[in-house]
Amino acid sequence: MTTTVDSEDLVVGDLVVIENGKAIPADCILVSSIDMTTNESSLTGETEAMHKLHLTQDNYSHNPCPFVLQSTLVETGQGTAIVAAVGDLTCAGKANRALDIENELTPLQLKLETIADQIGMGLLHGCPYVLRDVGTTVAAGL
Repeated sequence: MTTTVDSEDLVVGDLVVIENGKAIPADCILVSSIDMTTNESSLTGETEAMHKLHLTQDNYSHNPCPFVLQSTLVETGQGTAIVAAVGDLTCAGKANRALDIENELTPLQLKLETIADQIGMGLLHGCPYVLRDVGTTVAAGL
């Protein structure tokens, strides 16, 4: 019996059915496959389809690779796989985390912040003099 679940609900050890034209939901190890190729260009940039063969005693450390990776697409064939990694622990998750530099300011941004602070402080220090001069001018004009 098979049950359809969201990829966010998968956990390590779940058994997933992978079909032609579908995205791989997590990093998995193939335990059975029929003529499977995947497009891994989203991770590797490689445009050529990668042949995949389920795990056997003969290929656990050789090609064709029994591993299928999250966010890649099945171009041909089908298979069954065991989830090996989910979320940030997948290859795609690690790559995204390595590229996530949103919170870090660049050197230019740091310098611009310093300049903005200095301009702000200069205006705050000069403001009383401007107000005094404007007040004197208004009072003299009355």
